[in-house]
Amino acid sequence: MQTEIPPGYILIDPKSLLLSILIIVLIILAILAMVAVYNLIKTLKQSQKVLDDFEVVASIASERTKQLDKIINDVSNKIKAGQNAFNSIPIIISAVSKIANVISKQNEQKASNAK
Repeated sequence: MQTEIPPGYILIDPKSLLLSILIIVLIILAILAMVAVYNLIKTLKQSQKVLDDFEVVASIASERTKQLDKIINDVSNKIKAGQNAFNSIPIIISAVSKIANVISKQNEQKASNAK
């Protein structure tokens, strides 16, 4: 004896219902995966820009460190060569002015890079 389906009702078997739900879930997961990959690509591009900027800053810092090291070595050698404190005072003043010049050049470069 088969039961009659009243008018206005739709008969769906459980297998078709589960298959439909599974397909909908897979479509949603695929969309979420595409959005995640898109965001990952944007993040990687931004990270590359940051790394490029860091490389520039590191090269400038390395150059300035070498300049300061040379200046300090020159001052040290001149002070050792000097016989008394009065002879080394102009040397120290000269070294301090050289260091100030290097720092001011660095600040100018930072200002020009920031623009």
